[in-house]
Amino acid sequence: MDQTFSLQSPVWKQPRGCYGSNYWTVYSPKLKRDVNLYSNLERDNWVLVESNPQIIWFCEAPVRIRIKIAGHDTQTIPDMFVRFRDGREEYQEIKYARDLERLEMNGQRTRQILGQETWCALAGANHRVVTDLVIRANPLYLTNWKCVLAHLASAARLNDVPERDNVISTIAGRSVWRLAELEQACFPLQPQMARLIVFQLLHQGEVVAPLDTCPLNGALEIRRMNGNPVAA
Repeated sequence: MDQTFSLQSPVWKQPRGCYGSNYWTVYSPKLKRDVNLYSNLERDNWVLVESNPQIIWFCEAPVRIRIKIAGHDTQTIPDMFVRFRDGREEYQEIKYARDLERLEMNGQRTRQILGQETWCALAGANHRVVTDLVIRANPLYLTNWKCVLAHLASAARLNDVPERDNVISTIAGRSVWRLAELEQACFPLQPQMARLIVFQLLHQGEVVAPLDTCPLNGALEIRRMNGNPVAA
């Protein structure tokens, strides 16, 4: 029985203040709404989800699971659900690797994970435990994308600015641009607006940049996706 297509919105929101500095409300350009995250690690995982153009939709705290595990009635909510462009779907539970090493045979965390895995198996859904070793494998990538997403959040109402066509046509003139020279080539458009539009195109997968290996500065190389002209 496939239960994934009924997902619409989070099933739970922790009241503000209960998580202190580990509680995050962030704006998702992909969903065009605020997303609530309940740890620094969940926030970092969201950055990976939000920055991946192959993920077309996601939902935090997507479903409340009630199931009996090892004789205990267990309630659990997966941290994230993602849907990929190719149709794949996945429930994710976010954990620190050190906590997985200390799992007790009949402990709450063990029942939580087993409950999610069992429910997903019955529902015909994929489940994955994602640890900090995966999420934080590349700190530079996370840092760069946090900056990009902050810019996009600050200009959430500018998704269809008319200057977008100017930037797209400029990018299409060459296969590779350095970010600073691209901003200058888009004159009379202000460099800040040109950069914002480039960030939108990066987020949408229309252009690519080595954000995993290079700092986010004027020397960053911007390439047309697969060397093809950017779609208008």
